[in-house]
Amino acid sequence: MFLKVKVKANAKINSIEKMEGEFLVVKVKSPREKGLANKHLIQTISDEFKIPKSSIAIKTGETSIRKILEIDDFYANLVFDKLSFFT
Repeated sequence: MFLKVKVKANAKINSIEKMEGEFLVVKVKSPREKGLANKHLIQTISDEFKIPKSSIAIKTGETSIRKILEIDDFYANLVFDKLSFFT
């Protein structure tokens, strides 16, 4: 499963905000340097959807605010079901 996300760095807390078009908006506390924002992005997605961090990979957009995450198909239904809460 692929999930499009838009990352907003330097937030007060790590959180998933809403769907913005086809992107899930995720706020992370860390700055966009040295991969810290990406690390917190994966942690936030893992915590929110209750899936292991090892099941989440950044497919494209490593240095961009817009990214495509690849989530292991085993957890696709979990993620898909919870996405409706963010619309």
